[in-house]
Amino acid sequence: MSIKKTKNGTYQLRLYIPEDVQAKLGLGKLFKRKYKTRREAKEVELKLSIDIKNAKSGKSHINIKNKGEIIFKKFYEDIWLEPYKAGQTTTTIKPPTKATVFQTENIFRLHILPILGKYSIEYPNNNKQLILSLLTPKANSYANFKVIRSYVNSVFDWAEELRIYSIK
Repeated sequence: MSIKKTKNGTYQLRLYIPEDVQAKLGLGKLFKRKYKTRREAKEVELKLSIDIKNAKSGKSHINIKNKGEIIFKKFYEDIWLEPYKAGQTTTTIKPPTKATVFQTENIFRLHILPILGKYSIEYPNNNKQLILSLLTPKANSYANFKVIRSYVNSVFDWAEELRIYSIK
């Protein structure tokens, strides 16, 4: 693992992926990308190290051929939640407190998963009107709807960053 500053001011992340997890993660032997800031590169490096650790322990089970068909609930439970607890899905440096994690899990369990849990992670992205029609009643009944919206956006942003789907 290394992050080096390039001549043009960007930061290049080079990370060798172990052979036993390359197929599980859908990556080649060498992961090599450039980022605008060192912080971005470090976040991706941490995320990849967690993904490698999870893949080695058998937690990561993304079928590479059907990445976009991952169910929202499975993506939340198996892929998004651990990086969230580590503080990687936000722009802040500190990870969330135990109380915040507890409330986040409750918001997902009570409000988000009953609405979006059965859809594939890519389907709502391709059908923006679906998201609007599903979340509008929740906006009318839940006082702090911005929290729900930000968590939904965070899940989709994380899926995009992991290249589970691409924005259209």
